[in-house]
Amino acid sequence: MTLWAACDSIGNCRKVHFDPDPSASDGQIALAASVGAGGSNRPGDVKTIQQALNNIEAMDGGADPALSVDGFFGPLTGNAIRQFQTVQFQGWTPDGRIDPGQKSERRLNVLLGGSSKQAFTDPKSVGASGAVTDPEQIQQAFVLAADALTRVRRAMSRLTAVRSSYTISDPLFASEHERRLVKWHFKVHRADNPVVQIDRVWSVYQRMQITLSMSLRHGTSFRLFQAGNHPDKSAIAFAHWGGYDFEFDEKEGGEQGKYIYITPNFRTASSSVIIHELGHYCGGKRGTHREISHVASPSPWPRGEPRDDSRSGHNYEQLTAEEAFCNTYSYQIYVFPEFPEHKIPDSFKG
Repeated sequence: MTLWAACDSIGNCRKVHFDPDPSASDGQIALAASVGAGGSNRPGDVKTIQQALNNIEAMDGGADPALSVDGFFGPLTGNAIRQFQTVQFQGWTPDGRIDPGQKSERRLNVLLGGSSKQAFTDPKSVGASGAVTDPEQIQQAFVLAADALTRVRRAMSRLTAVRSSYTISDPLFASEHERRLVKWHFKVHRADNPVVQIDRVWSVYQRMQITLSMSLRHGTSFRLFQAGNHPDKSAIAFAHWGGYDFEFDEKEGGEQGKYIYITPNFRTASSSVIIHELGHYCGGKRGTHREISHVASPSPWPRGEPRDDSRSGHNYEQLTAEEAFCNTYSYQIYVFPEFPEHKIPDSFKG
């Protein structure tokens, strides 16, 4: 177990004991001694590793070309081990050795136990309270991420259509209702330049698209969702401000910010929470004044209310263009136009 410090988007921090490497599944391989640089390199163990690396896809770090299963540890087997570690453990300098019961053997067992999808759906996190995030909750987050990606792409297309209504005299696709939605959520009519405001919002959704696409790509070594515990026992997920701009091994105040954390309370069938956390994740880092935070919520309908990070006290209807750009609720609600509680009030004059 590794002790990690992690904070949510409004500065609530907690320490988490976290094992980023999944547990082995009934020991597809079980080494008697170490294999690799400086290892014991017993012929039987070397054969086991050679065969295991041959059975893993190259995109997951498997041997390419395939190794001869001869029990001899030489440069080809050593390079194959380092390649596997490089692909599977970003930010960690490969040591070229696989030890019994350690991270490389455990990761091999996960990959050998089924599809490469298992490699990022099995992490567990144990906090001070003893709460454990179930692997199925991590898997559910990835299922919802696929729906979120579809919605984000659709939102980008909708924004592009509305943008054309500001630049073309007779646009083909943008409806007046869609234009009102963009005004309601992002207050483009209050911006100095509506087109620039739309472009700024579109760029945030583009970051969401890149993040989701990368995390869902087959064989990826990027695990967007990690298990975690939050001081607020009602929280189901949380993210760092500007996680998108963090390097994989970059820390802020002792914490790693490249991930969205899933708590033991994660019980939802809606991708809405994924979009909400991606808003925080895809905005600016802490202190940049470009953070996407909690400015105002559209609930209660019809005018909403200011939330934790509001400085002006504006409700959702009163937001300025800049406040709307920095409001994660705006990004979240825009991709769910079918929700009746999110409809535009008749009193809105945008």
